[in-house]
Amino acid sequence: MTERRKGDALRRWLARRWIHLSLGAIFLLAFIYRLTLSFRPQFYTFDTYYYLVLSRSLLRGFSYSFKGVAHAKYLPMYPLFISAFTLFIRNGEWAGKLVNSISFSLAVFPLYGIGKNMFGKRAGLLGCLFFAVEPLAVTWATIPMSEGIFILLLCLSLYLFILWFNGKEDKFLYWASFTGGLVALARWEGWFVLAIIYLVLLYRIWKWGISWKKLMLATAIFILPYLPWLIRNFAVFGNPFKTTYAGEMKTYSESISITLAWVRLKRYLFFSDFPPIKYTTHYYAYALLASGYAGFFIMLARKKFRRYSLIMVPWLVLFGPLHCLFFYFQTRYLMGAIPPLCLGAGLTFSSVLELADSLETRRVVKVCLYVMALFLVAMVCISTIPITLEHYTRFILQLEDDNGGLATRAAFYWIRDNLPSQAVVATNAGPCGCWYLGRNALYLGVWSNFDPADVSLDDPWPDIQEKNVEYFVLYAHSPSLEEAFERGGLDRSNLDYFQLVHQETASPSCEFNQEMYSFVLQVDLQRYLAEHQDISTTPTQR
Repeated sequence: MTERRKGDALRRWLARRWIHLSLGAIFLLAFIYRLTLSFRPQFYTFDTYYYLVLSRSLLRGFSYSFKGVAHAKYLPMYPLFISAFTLFIRNGEWAGKLVNSISFSLAVFPLYGIGKNMFGKRAGLLGCLFFAVEPLAVTWATIPMSEGIFILLLCLSLYLFILWFNGKEDKFLYWASFTGGLVALARWEGWFVLAIIYLVLLYRIWKWGISWKKLMLATAIFILPYLPWLIRNFAVFGNPFKTTYAGEMKTYSESISITLAWVRLKRYLFFSDFPPIKYTTHYYAYALLASGYAGFFIMLARKKFRRYSLIMVPWLVLFGPLHCLFFYFQTRYLMGAIPPLCLGAGLTFSSVLELADSLETRRVVKVCLYVMALFLVAMVCISTIPITLEHYTRFILQLEDDNGGLATRAAFYWIRDNLPSQAVVATNAGPCGCWYLGRNALYLGVWSNFDPADVSLDDPWPDIQEKNVEYFVLYAHSPSLEEAFERGGLDRSNLDYFQLVHQETASPSCEFNQEMYSFVLQVDLQRYLAEHQDISTTPTQR
């Protein structure tokens, strides 16, 4: 009898806690999936190196600067979190990876809250499950990038906003606004949260005549966490809205942007960046895509859900296909549209389960419908795996072909360990040099249209002399110094004034990569000066 009571008590406990247990299991699935894939990448996109170096500058000197110059492009929320994690995890790269993967995984909790409060527990839970395995959300969680903290704060802000939308106190509106300001400090797309808040409040002002004070107060609270960034920019640059994104966009042809807008729109609507490359014949997990969009049609068709379209449709469009009008052209910029897509898929399958509940038929038929629906859910989740592997290979592992990859990293480690710490190094490999060297590495030429050259490509020798540059790090796809010079934008006639002191080679990490070579070259400035009398023969002293 005692065992029976214990069994009944366990069943009652499971009946009460199954949602919590399911959410915990989804969180673990999301985190373990991302963490497992995080072990392999060793070289990253250049955005990562800016975040890492900025986090290090915050720790070392409480300065938001890169190479000693105040920074005005990458927003500070993610570097701040990396800095905090680095206090406990000394490896900065892993601190960045963990912030990203943990943030993505934690996002399932506010995402469940959004789904539950709009469409019910089942829709929220299924939406979280789809988000845990969604290809883009898995792929970009495996390296140090800002998408994770952005998604976590975005879901938290809209969860609080949904609570207010459903009739909770005004404090939820204001907390949603404050959290939205934090989203804007993670990525500039966070300002779209304010657009969603405006859309809903303006509708309620028009429909029910609520006070304009709420709109004004929500705006002020949204700006509040962003205010220190504006004040800092005004104090440092004389312009609170200073950003180097504007400089990048000036170099981009408007005609090309307009021409490609339709191409980008089609890709963004289908969440696809590239043709199939290996594992599948598809651009994206179409089962998830179709069920996600189907959920939006269900929401619009059903009266009890229709009012939530005022939030869900702008959420999907503003953070998704609207990017076709902007400068950037990768589906990772659609990251903010993935949660509503997954919630749409959750609503689709929860509607099937609801239909099974409502049918007046034999229990065995209902059970069969349940099993079929859950089987389809499992198939949708499984179908994401090959697409994830494609994205992971194409956009993560292939980063090792950029800027010399692991060969460049090894070259900077060699310099760090074998040359004097005051040796001045210039490179065409971009910001990764600053991270792996542990100190500033000068830019050889303008970097990515927004960071100016430290050493000019047109005539590098005056800059070499003025800044006392002693070493160059160049990379190539072959063991040819001529190719390295050409790739670095240098005239081959300068080869005579450089001496090769070290060379690194890195094998490809996947079949789509190439073998990479990186060269450490010592500058023979004295010889150059001796042969070119038009330049002062006294090098600048350090």
